[in-house]
Amino acid sequence: MIRKKTKQEPLYSWEIKVSSITNPLVWIQSILAVGSGVAFVFLLLVGLNLYERRWNEIPASIAVAVYLFLGMFFLFAMVMIIMNFRGSRVRYELNRDGITQYSLEQNLYLSSWFKWLGLIGLLSGKSAGYTASGATLLSKSKNIIYSNWEEINRVKTYPLRGEIQLLNDWRVVMQVFVPKNQYDEISKWIKVHIKPIKEQKRETPFAYKLILSFFTVLFGSFLIPQLPIQVKPILTITVIFSLLFAIWTDGSKKVIASIFTLIITISTLILSIILYGVDLQRDGAEYALIIEMLIYCYFISIAYYTLRKSQL
Repeated sequence: MIRKKTKQEPLYSWEIKVSSITNPLVWIQSILAVGSGVAFVFLLLVGLNLYERRWNEIPASIAVAVYLFLGMFFLFAMVMIIMNFRGSRVRYELNRDGITQYSLEQNLYLSSWFKWLGLIGLLSGKSAGYTASGATLLSKSKNIIYSNWEEINRVKTYPLRGEIQLLNDWRVVMQVFVPKNQYDEISKWIKVHIKPIKEQKRETPFAYKLILSFFTVLFGSFLIPQLPIQVKPILTITVIFSLLFAIWTDGSKKVIASIFTLIITISTLILSIILYGVDLQRDGAEYALIIEMLIYCYFISIAYYTLRKSQL
């Protein structure tokens, strides 16, 4: 039950039982976590297929990844249901500086969840990330997450399930669960206190840049061996470095690098098809061609994204 407090104490404080099993964000993050692990195996298998020119084995590699994902997710879901079917109690304390979440029960799953949340926050490269990571990784007897209102620039509300998501750009800093009879009051109070932050220009998060850079180098390396569309390695390396430059720079440099990446990628693809044609003689060439085209679509879409980002 929520009770209003004096100025010496939090303005609002309440306890509520939270169920991990019915929490959509937990399932989404679980799918992403399992998918990330399986993606490593999938990319390794497909990469070997491309480098060794065993293109006819690409469908088998995809099947292995799908079965592995389904098996791992099933086991993960069973463990989560067994360990968390009763849920856990959480206390929130809200004041004019920020909001704090305390886990009142020792829950191994929630403990690991909070630590992962803190690690993701650390990768964000912002003070909000350091706040979340410090609160979660340094707490010993209790799981604690603290968020300052100045670090929150987005809010998502879900009245039907009594949930408020506090975000820093794309990252969920905290899930706030509120009794439904007080939901409107609390959500309105939170929105008022973060409203000025919405006017600020948002930069690409540090973790997002790392992820884009990793996939840029990885996918670019897939294009170096001879594929159905025969592109010179020097052109592929040029595309990789120009896109990396567009990802990590700002201002006019980002605009120039993004435009250059778009031009060099599209022109390289078209000229290679015109000059060398498309080799579909080897078994499984159609699978390799699909992957090759998807990689070029990745480069084009990310270059366009960085160009749009530089113009905001």
